[in-house]
Amino acid sequence: MFTPGSFVTESNIIARHADHIHEMHKAFTKEQHAFYEDYFQRYNAHLLGINIFKIPEKIKNNTLYNKFEEALMLETPKAAYKVEPFRYTLYHLIFKLTPFPIRDCFVVKFMNMPQYNMTQT
Repeated sequence: MFTPGSFVTESNIIARHADHIHEMHKAFTKEQHAFYEDYFQRYNAHLLGINIFKIPEKIKNNTLYNKFEEALMLETPKAAYKVEPFRYTLYHLIFKLTPFPIRDCFVVKFMNMPQYNMTQT
């Protein structure tokens, strides 16, 4: 397993997010509009804040390439390779050591995404 970590700002992985939002929104049923419209708009507005198209270029992370090469070339590679910022390693350690209710609070805080509020009774 090769987990390349967080390269959202170094890639165009969400460069066409605005186009995809429009397609998803058009495909909503009336029921989906009723339940998710407000959250869908707030969630996607949040993501559009990091939606920056750039000219593709090589990711400048030697650790990424070294681990990828190791995973491909070793006769007996490890079962898993992760390339992630140190803070992610710290987050995963905290998640592993805390009870589920506290872990859930941490995930919500670290993700920093808009909260869903039910709008229909």
